[in-house]
Amino acid sequence: MENTHYGAPVYKMATVNTMKDCFTCITCRVLFKDAEFQRLHYKTDWHRYNLKRKVAELPPVTSEEFQRRVQNQRKVDEDLKQDKSVHCSACRKTFGNQNA
Repeated sequence: MENTHYGAPVYKMATVNTMKDCFTCITCRVLFKDAEFQRLHYKTDWHRYNLKRKVAELPPVTSEEFQRRVQNQRKVDEDLKQDKSVHCSACRKTFGNQNA
């Protein structure tokens, strides 16, 4: 099962028996054909997120699930940012917070 993450091919661990001479990330449970892709993977937010989950004794998330969580968090952050703005009806200006 081939997938991509930041343009690099990623193989799920289920295919470990069919692939020889692969590079792995045990934390994220993925395989790589190339050592360079593995090194690039180690620098990704997805890998760092799964490292934190591993420390907390939680299972890793897939790349797709991680991207979904990132998008959801961005939406929540944007909603919170919009909720904090204050509109002044006298001067018809919008301010970022109560203290502005």
